[in-house]
Amino acid sequence: MYSLFLIGIGLLASDGIATAQGLNAAINVAADQVVRKIPRTLYGTNVQWVWNGNGLWLDQTHSVDPTLLGQTQALGVSLIRYPGGLYADFYHWRDGIGPYDQRPMALHEPTSGDHSRPNFGTDEALQFAAQVGGQLLIEVNVGTGTPQEAADWVRYVNANQLRVVYWELGNELYINDGSPSSKAITMDPATYATKFLQFAQAMRAVDPRIKIGAIGGRNRGLYAINSYPNWDQIVLQNAGSQIDFLSVHNAYAPGAAPQYDLRTVYQSMLAAPLQIAQDLRALANEVATYAPARASQIGIAVTEWGPLFQMDTSGIYVEHTKTLTCALLAASTLKALVESPATQMANFHVLNDFSIMGWIGLEHGQYPQWTPTARYYAFQLFSKAFGEDLVTSRLASPTYNSIALGGVDAAKNVPYLEVVSSLNADHTKLQIMVINKHFDQAINGNFTIQGFAPRPNGTAYTLTGTGLDANTGTDPIPLPGVTWAQQITDPVNPRFYAGGPGEVSLITSSPTGMGKSFAYKFPPHSVTLLVLSR
Repeated sequence: MYSLFLIGIGLLASDGIATAQGLNAAINVAADQVVRKIPRTLYGTNVQWVWNGNGLWLDQTHSVDPTLLGQTQALGVSLIRYPGGLYADFYHWRDGIGPYDQRPMALHEPTSGDHSRPNFGTDEALQFAAQVGGQLLIEVNVGTGTPQEAADWVRYVNANQLRVVYWELGNELYINDGSPSSKAITMDPATYATKFLQFAQAMRAVDPRIKIGAIGGRNRGLYAINSYPNWDQIVLQNAGSQIDFLSVHNAYAPGAAPQYDLRTVYQSMLAAPLQIAQDLRALANEVATYAPARASQIGIAVTEWGPLFQMDTSGIYVEHTKTLTCALLAASTLKALVESPATQMANFHVLNDFSIMGWIGLEHGQYPQWTPTARYYAFQLFSKAFGEDLVTSRLASPTYNSIALGGVDAAKNVPYLEVVSSLNADHTKLQIMVINKHFDQAINGNFTIQGFAPRPNGTAYTLTGTGLDANTGTDPIPLPGVTWAQQITDPVNPRFYAGGPGEVSLITSSPTGMGKSFAYKFPPHSVTLLVLSR
């Protein structure tokens, strides 16, 4: 399971273990203290219907692009959210079934002018999920759809067998930002709660086995995307009796402020997972407070998350979603999700696209040359090699302070080193994930292990690169009339425009000297998974 499961990245090998000099951290792993079973549904993604799933579906062969299929299988995704985000509330599922040449051209969103034929429809999405060993989470069109349309979709999908359990009602209907798309579908929480009950009743009448999610989210400081006050309270109080999970988007970062230099922005971004963890705790408290009768049955689903700087092509950070530091953010966010007891599902946004959001992108913008970005590999360390049972980890690490910018509040005492640990199903292997957020210095981890006696030889996978803004060389597809701004680079060691093979690497090593106490040096800007055998 642990050997060479990563694809498309330079593999290096080394042996040995470094002795302590410089920065130090104390790490205690209590392998005999199981915290919770880690839900496989935390390892989800988003796939959109537009443009044939952004190139996922090939009309010529009526099949999934074989490169993307292999890369997604290797990624280990377990839950595929479809057909949006945003596009879900303008999508009518009947447009995406039947003979391909009879499917109508469908509008992506109001006033965009973009149309495409929905050949990556419901059956194609179900086929793709089966091929990668995952399941679908279907977003239902509440913005422009009807309860009957939703009920008919459940009937179409689940008439002969339970193919889709999870159904999410709407996307970000709580946003009222004045854009044409927002104005077309936004609604206040009382209206949404009423609609939620109408949709849920119609859908459960078709299949009572399904799980239905309501949308929500918590405004906190600079992170404020919900336009309506008391949204969660009103929705939970009015519709909590029918809610199985609360779907939130409280895990985007940083929403960069372009007046700051790269290192300042990156430092604040890497503090965001601490605030994500706080938000998840606060959301669980909201569920307990406003829907107490069903609080134990309402989980949290973080159905969109990931690095996000700017959406404007003139932004100097817009393309930075692909860098190595965003892989550190991905790993740190996954740690927050894994450690949140109420969080049962999560979907990073988005699997692949022609622009800047895809965790699989186009090599130098050339279609169809798909290649993983750095954050792909951080995710893969969790989805493919992390264990099933979360165990207790304790840490004393050097820290830093960061400023408020974008959607991230100021933070104090942010640990440079983070750790999260697990056991495999039969508890014969201990996995310790360590993230070093220090830009320039290695950190010595001094370990004590209790409840598990490791063999002296272990395995380590370390994701690192040539610099903070190193990347695998993905770029947006060139389009007529579209100009992308010159991107800011690291003033100390600029690697952004050197993107390509060898810039981001997975180092596989076989450290010795492991035991109930040992030391290991973690290189700067890295994610390391230590795998110890009992």
